[in-house]
Amino acid sequence: MQVRAVEMYQAITKLDNEKIILMGHSYGCATTIQAYHSLEPKLKSKVTHMIMLDPWLFPLSDSAFKKSIECPVLILKNEDFVKVPDMYIRNKKFLEEHKGDKLEFVLWNNGHHLHQTDMGFINGNLLGKIKHSHMSQIFLDLNISAIDKFLRGEKVEGTFESKDLGRNYTPEKFYSEGKFTF
Repeated sequence: MQVRAVEMYQAITKLDNEKIILMGHSYGCATTIQAYHSLEPKLKSKVTHMIMLDPWLFPLSDSAFKKSIECPVLILKNEDFVKVPDMYIRNKKFLEEHKGDKLEFVLWNNGHHLHQTDMGFINGNLLGKIKHSHMSQIFLDLNISAIDKFLRGEKVEGTFESKDLGRNYTPEKFYSEGKFTF
């Protein structure tokens, strides 16, 4: 993780930009947080938002949890990832440490960890690892919509049910029934 955080830091220092958004998925969330805390104050002040998709925060030290994050943070989590005891405990600790920070939390029920990636498009259910792989497009669209609202300063927080999204549920049916809302 330290190597990736250094690489991210080096890339950020080369940016000629006034607004920086940091985003990570799974282990990449720990790397994103580590890179953020490694930034010198001038660069850190340019980070306007942080987005974490199914954060796996186990690699972070307890001292990293205690450091404040000055920018708004959006956490998008899938239900199956929250149920893993180690993930739950570390993520809960992070949320408790950052109660006072500008933090929004969204839980997608019936979502799978790999719905946060393009794996559902690449191999579908080929490996039997992605629950409801046919729903990858819907979860991708939900993430994009949530991120878009978050970046525009709108409230996104909550738990979103998708229990009726079964095996035969298609993205077309999802959109036609008007379920694509917050």
